[in-house]
Amino acid sequence: PLFWFNQDDEMVYQEAFQYQYYFGDYFIVVAAKVHQDFTRVYLPEGLWYEFDTDRKYSGKQAIIIDSTWTRLPVFVKAGAVITMRDAQNFADETKFESADLHFYPGNNSETDFYEDDGNTYKYLNGSFLLRKIIFTDNKDNIFIKIEHDSGSFASDIKEWKIIIHELKAINTLKVNDKSISEYSFEKNKLVFYIKEKKKINININL
Repeated sequence: PLFWFNQDDEMVYQEAFQYQYYFGDYFIVVAAKVHQDFTRVYLPEGLWYEFDTDRKYSGKQAIIIDSTWTRLPVFVKAGAVITMRDAQNFADETKFESADLHFYPGNNSETDFYEDDGNTYKYLNGSFLLRKIIFTDNKDNIFIKIEHDSGSFASDIKEWKIIIHELKAINTLKVNDKSISEYSFEKNKLVFYIKEKKKINININL
């Protein structure tokens, strides 16, 4: 429930918002009623992105949003780092060789990215890989650090697709102090690809 992270906010205890809930640290899901085309939603303190449109909203306010029966309203908090991959029918259908990392500017964060073989108990003996992802938004610069923290598991990931939301232009892009010119903008998102390394430092000058 919303009050799990926002216990000092009186609005989160209102019955009108009882069908909203946190999914992890950064998502708010709104379980809107099927017969309502519009739903009143409360967003707690912070900056929030509508997940399917990237429209931004300031927190500490109630808003009215579309909630037709084909649409589940979802919001993402600024600072979020969301990992995605291609859809699969079952866990081992394809190797996990490419991952998408979605970054939502407006706040700083630190995220853990964990891997193991998904089948055995070898992780108990150290066969896992924990990466730290540090996201820093300084208005004029965005810094991203991805580095191996602990564990001995040999990851299958060979490439990262980096997606920075709500970014329409940049001055320079550097990865491990080398300038990168191969990037694109897709629907107000900066998109580029980088090869997997034990330490990756990204510097985006705005």
